[in-house]
Amino acid sequence: MRPVAALSTPSDGERRRSRPARVLRAFTQPARYSALLAGAVPVLAFPSLDLEFLAWVGLVPGLLLLRAAPTAREAAVRGWWFGAGYLLMALYWLTPNLGPGLLLVVVVLGVPWAAVGLAAWQLLRGPANPANPAIPANRATAATAATSATPTTSASPATPASPATPASSVLRTLLVGPTSPTGPAGPAGPTGPSLRRSLAALAVLPSCWVVIDWIRSWQGIGGPWAVYGASQWQHPVVLALAAVGGIWLISFVLVAANTAIVIMLTAASLAGRAVGAATALLAVAAGPAAFALTTAEYSAPESGRVTLALVQPGLESAPQRTVAQEVRLTAREPRADLVVWAESSVGYDLRTSPRVLRTLTRLSGAVGSPLLVSQDALSPAGAKSKVAVLLGRGGIEQTYTKSRLVPFGEYIPFRSALGWLSGISRAAPQNMVAGKGARVLHAVLPGGRRLSFGVLICFESAFPDMSRADANHGAQVLIYQTSDSTFQGSWAPEQHASLAAVRAAETGRPAVQAALTGDSAAFDARGRQLAWAGTADRGVLRVTLTLPRASARTPFDRVGDFVAWIAIAIVALAAAGAMYARGRFRRAAP
Repeated sequence: MRPVAALSTPSDGERRRSRPARVLRAFTQPARYSALLAGAVPVLAFPSLDLEFLAWVGLVPGLLLLRAAPTAREAAVRGWWFGAGYLLMALYWLTPNLGPGLLLVVVVLGVPWAAVGLAAWQLLRGPANPANPAIPANRATAATAATSATPTTSASPATPASPATPASSVLRTLLVGPTSPTGPAGPAGPTGPSLRRSLAALAVLPSCWVVIDWIRSWQGIGGPWAVYGASQWQHPVVLALAAVGGIWLISFVLVAANTAIVIMLTAASLAGRAVGAATALLAVAAGPAAFALTTAEYSAPESGRVTLALVQPGLESAPQRTVAQEVRLTAREPRADLVVWAESSVGYDLRTSPRVLRTLTRLSGAVGSPLLVSQDALSPAGAKSKVAVLLGRGGIEQTYTKSRLVPFGEYIPFRSALGWLSGISRAAPQNMVAGKGARVLHAVLPGGRRLSFGVLICFESAFPDMSRADANHGAQVLIYQTSDSTFQGSWAPEQHASLAAVRAAETGRPAVQAALTGDSAAFDARGRQLAWAGTADRGVLRVTLTLPRASARTPFDRVGDFVAWIAIAIVALAAAGAMYARGRFRRAAP
């Protein structure tokens, strides 16, 4: 009787010595760097490049890389790298504020995209073989048959393999993953998804993306930037989807279109490919359908018009020079119903600076219009905040304090652990004091007319819940004040201004942005651009807006984030189903 060899297990010392090698291997896999680059591709759909069509196809290379991963674990890691690449490209302009800390931020915030990697691996390929999940079941059967039919003699000459061109090798890596002696995920690579898996992918993958963007919209996480649906800001027909389901519905449709294209390319059956083609066409048609369905929301009689003057003075060397420039620009312009100055336009606390306050109230009387300014100063107690101040001839009438602060720029999350970033970058040296939420202000215009408007400051334009709250509290127009002086020469100013178009479409309210150094912009209630002043412009941007009735509501105003909640339910059901199936495989294993 043959002795049975004892199984050896690595010692703790061997495990410790192998850790550096595992870490090194993690950073020497070309497919992961391909995923990183693939994540950057769809960001090109945003301003300033504005290649919006890429949003409809730009995820395809990344999804192909994810489905081609040899294991579920590798798919999750590639998804992580894909998410990090997406965020790094979208947030590169934060480098002056964060320095090397930006890498830490994108690595942490990129983790949720591991779920996209897992979902793509599970649903965009054939069913897994229970004995080896890396090999699809039908490939495993074929491999077994091929092995049993292979002659054991070595006398027959080997057939030389045809050399692959570099281009075909790259294409094969994208479509089926890296080549190995036994093939990626089996002798011939992953098979295409079945009809059932294709249908599941069309629901689960867009839902995963929406849930990630929705989670990023929490202030504690850092806030949403480059939410995928915002890439369509120049297309009012597509923006009509936002009036129905918010920006989340645009993101869902875009990701569904990309998923459908992958299914068209890889599905195992003609029926699956037909489903992919039909879904892609439906995604393209969704915007025009939403535009037609919401026409009634915009056909109601208007409640009037209002002319706004958005003052863009540029960056001056001292607060008094900034105020003086803004006063000159305001005084020389024709009369407007409301004059809007940008964020940080007044570097004084107006309650403790009577001289500056007198100057501004006199200006309001001279031009015959109320002023909406933004003070950025320390209080006598040393607290720092940003406050929108509505001024009339009698002085301060109403105020709003900024509630959603810019991570690292105006506060450092978990300062006790991350405060060191302020020593190596331009991250906030102290946390600003936040306000208590969105608030509608009421101005008395020339002639005694009244205007209700929501005013939000800077980063708050990225949050759909704040503009929705203003609309539901009777705001007739949305006004955003921003500075963006830190990010001149980057994509940030144009991306920031474009968000006003999305917020306008969501709420059915015209929206404007007044920027200290640009970009300033104005959009009607459909999100159509009315006026724009870039970072090179200085002066006053005048725009006349058509006002909706204060009671007007879009479906998104009435229902809110129902698309995000449906997406959460789909992801939860998919995760529960995957866990159940995995448990069945384990119980069935001998």
